[in-house]
Amino acid sequence: MNAITNIIWISAASYILFFLVSFIAWKKEIISLTVKTGSSQDLAGISIKNVAGITIFSPALILFHNKWSNLFEWPSFVSPAQILIIFFLLLIVFSIALQHAVKKNKSWRSYKKEDELTPISAIISYLAIRIVFLVIYECFFRGLLLSTCMDICNIQIAIAINLFLYASIHTFNGSTEMLTCIPFGIVLCGITIYYQSILPAIALHLVLALTHEIHLLCSPILSPKIVRS
Repeated sequence: MNAITNIIWISAASYILFFLVSFIAWKKEIISLTVKTGSSQDLAGISIKNVAGITIFSPALILFHNKWSNLFEWPSFVSPAQILIIFFLLLIVFSIALQHAVKKNKSWRSYKKEDELTPISAIISYLAIRIVFLVIYECFFRGLLLSTCMDICNIQIAIAINLFLYASIHTFNGSTEMLTCIPFGIVLCGITIYYQSILPAIALHLVLALTHEIHLLCSPILSPKIVRS
């Protein structure tokens, strides 16, 4: 029980610290990639937030790696049908993310000015940090937190706790994103438990985030119909 208690306290401290970082980022209006962000300065600010998240969550993951590291493997028992489920989930998430990005892109391209085109190097740097952050993020939420909660309560309550913490950390992104975190969080928790692996959850989260963000960042470069000031 001492080990579980230590995990809970350190995980709680990590969560609270990142919540504070998200609050500070929100106050500085650099919480996430939106229509009004995308310049090199904006991306640098969001990257700092992501690096802070990596730094905050990593110690708990390293200290208690025995608790979750076995989930960072693709289970050997996966059947072709189970692989198809992951494939269709990825396709659905990709379609939703792309549709949302295309819809936002009209506002994005009318907002951006010619001299605000973001350099490719800044985009690559941002995406590299973003990928690392999302992997660490999923390892923390669907790896360490979910498995710890399942040790002290039943699956339903463990998922409910995970959803509450997951949605709450998105408080500063707006009510719409908070609400969408609930069904998406259920899917992430469900497939993690079903497959006994966090790799499917990581893949889904990466596809959702990167499809949306890459489209927004790169479309002004690939189709530079920029409003001239």
